[in-house]
Amino acid sequence: MGDIFIRYAEGMPASIKAYTLTDCDGNYNVYVNTALNSIRQHEAIKHEILHINGGHFFRCSSVEKDEQEVESIILQRANL
Repeated sequence: MGDIFIRYAEGMPASIKAYTLTDCDGNYNVYVNTALNSIRQHEAIKHEILHINGGHFFRCSSVEKDEQEVESIILQRANL
């Protein structure tokens, strides 16, 4: 697995909290919406890292399934 780089992006639509792109070196670039407060930015970063750790970028599954998996993990951790 490549390195993870956190980048802050201005001008993102409010509906997008963060997104991740891989680069040609196999690294993950997480782009975080600067319009979010620091708590929401931290939550968005954790969400994206769960996608990375779940291998969601290199498997053939639907976005909906990947999102359900991440949300399930977040809920499990909240109930600990």
